[in-house]
Amino acid sequence: MIKNIINLFIRKSPVIAQLIDDSILRAGDQVVVNQGVKNPDNKSDISGYKGRIVDLDDEDKLVTIQWDSVSLQQMPPAEIIECEKKGLDWSEMVLYQNEVTKSRSRDSINDVKRVKRKLERQYYWYGFGDEGVRIQKVLENAVGDEDWNHFEAWLSFLRKSLTFPFSAKVVDWDDNKPFSDGDRIEIVRFDDGAIHGKYGVVILAENKGISDIFPLCCIEVLGKKNAKTRQIVSDYSFWFTNRQM
Repeated sequence: MIKNIINLFIRKSPVIAQLIDDSILRAGDQVVVNQGVKNPDNKSDISGYKGRIVDLDDEDKLVTIQWDSVSLQQMPPAEIIECEKKGLDWSEMVLYQNEVTKSRSRDSINDVKRVKRKLERQYYWYGFGDEGVRIQKVLENAVGDEDWNHFEAWLSFLRKSLTFPFSAKVVDWDDNKPFSDGDRIEIVRFDDGAIHGKYGVVILAENKGISDIFPLCCIEVLGKKNAKTRQIVSDYSFWFTNRQM
């Protein structure tokens, strides 16, 4: 009886009906995080963050929010780095439904994709431990986000860091020219071109009277005295193999 009276009252009052409807969360809704809400992972204040609902769990009263482009750009770099190290997704978060309120949209899905892609390239390597941190430091000197800009940053770093000549072994090479997998070669210097469109940074190598350019990513530095050089070349090779195209 009481329920019927309430339903009748709502139907007779469009304003109240609209208010009740607006309080219901749905996938795709834009929401803002309420004041005083903390990040469940590190307890930092995330009041005012905005995003779009991508999933709802009505049973546990949870909501998954994909942060909008403005919130992503305002996110502290230290938090993104920490998430990368822990393998967490910093672009979205699960909160309780009562911790957010509906809000107006201030960007587009394409804006979110663009900003997320930029941040991924900026912080991606921090998820690979000490090796990733060293790689990221090299890439910080790139003048753009394109693959070629990263090759140029690596070449600049390598020119300052490598001392020639040094011995190496051919690895992960699927051709038999100019050298074969397992061959011991001497690395003489950088090639005049230095960057190859397909193979990245290239060096001049020699073996049994044969001298030719060869990809730096396909060598393993030999010799106990070359530990630093081996680490540098290994970092570059790891980046080359796992880079985001």
